Amino acid sequence: MDGTTRRLTWLSGRRMLVSGWLDDGHILFSSTHEAIHGIDASMYSLSLDGELKRLPYGIAMAAAVDRKGRVAVSTANFRDPARWKRYRGGMASRLYVSAGGNGWTRVLPDEEAGMVGPTWVGDRIVFTSDRGDAPDVQSQVWSVNASGRDLRQHTSHTADDGYVRDATSDGTAVVYHSRGSLYHLASLKAEPERLDIQVPIGVPRNVPVSPTEHLDTVAPDHGADGSLLEWRGAIYYITHRGGPARALADRPGVRMREPRFLGRTGRAVWVSDSEGDDCLECRQLDGDKASRRVAVGGSVGS
Repeated sequence: MDGTTRRLTWLSGRRMLVSGWLDDGHILFSSTHEAIHGIDASMYSLSLDGELKRLPYGIAMAAAVDRKGRVAVSTANFRDPARWKRYRGGMASRLYVSAGGNGWTRVLPDEEAGMVGPTWVGDRIVFTSDRGDAPDVQSQVWSVNASGRDLRQHTSHTADDGYVRDATSDGTAVVYHSRGSLYHLASLKAEPERLDIQVPIGVPRNVPVSPTEHLDTVAPDHGADGSLLEWRGAIYYITHRGGPARALADRPGVRMREPRFLGRTGRAVWVSDSEGDDCLECRQLDGDKASRRVAVGGSVGS
């Protein structure tokens, strides 16, 4: 390995979660690519040559396949359990297992807590969950056999230790992280061991940006005290004698252009595609920060 990276996917989905390896040559991941709704994620197999195949596992956010070909999946949610602590609603992830991807059985069907990130250790399905009734119950590593019996808890993180996240296995050991630290379970009978790993950080490099590059519009006000700027698709107001430059509209993924002052009203107007089609946005320079949109859905020329 020479340390070089190579991009393997150009998918349309905005979300992607890697579950691990399907086999030695294929990556297993979940994506909303080809989905009708944003939550309709499917599992995919991706070869190291970039060959993509959608797997017949239904709507799922994570999956794992054991040496016998049994498939365990967690239903789609895409919300990290640590960001939705102790959620017990209808969007909580459920566990299902199949002998080979056909015919699914729900594991622990009476459990209301989310069960995420299935992985196999021997004949047991390992997952993370904040199951329990305590008001500060934390996510832990759990395991259950494929028939949904013999449920076991393998970690005992407190509120100070934080939520267990992203548990994964090589078939024997389990690795997970919590609050920026990595933990290792040598087996399902072992106690978790915190790993002392120092990650090297490269020397930061300055990225020079020319102040006039992509500066497309300069519109001074009537008193020549300041100007509206269109720079890199955002709108700024800058004073001519000291004072900071203020971003009036700089939303990611939205292009703003052609800023103008509305006479001497103290308001500015510009063209925006924040609604998909072009519209006009206007805002008071001093005071409220909200922009008001008009002429939405029309055609605004350059």
